[in-house]
Amino acid sequence: MIRIFEEIHVDWLSKRRILVGLSIFLMLAGLASAIGRELVPGGTGAFNLGVDFRC
Repeated sequence: MIRIFEEIHVDWLSKRRILVGLSIFLMLAGLASAIGRELVPGGTGAFNLGVDFRC
């Protein structure tokens, strides 16, 4: 087996505050983008449901 990355140790727990903050920022940016797409006149539907969920 080919091993490209050997002996790599990353302390993820020491970086948890930065990574959680980054995750929250990305989720809020996505939510703001989806809401913005719904509110803009003539914009595409962010929550475009498929045929299965239309009445």
